[in-house]
Amino acid sequence: MHGVLYKCCCAGFLAWSLLIFVLSLVTRFFSRVAVFLFLLLFLSPPLRGSSEPPRFLRLPDTWDANEAHE
Repeated sequence: MHGVLYKCCCAGFLAWSLLIFVLSLVTRFFSRVAVFLFLLLFLSPPLRGSSEPPRFLRLPDTWDANEAHE
């Protein structure tokens, strides 16, 4: 009886350690891919070839310089 319990505990421990190891490898891989994609998207020039800044860096279109002087 004790031998079966010991084998179940060892199998469970090995399964958990393997699962944690695989998850750490997967998250490490995806974090590297996410950093690479972030750098590629935000630091590379636009694909259209224009030198305009990205949309989130531009001022809103409704902003008018004349309204600032009023």
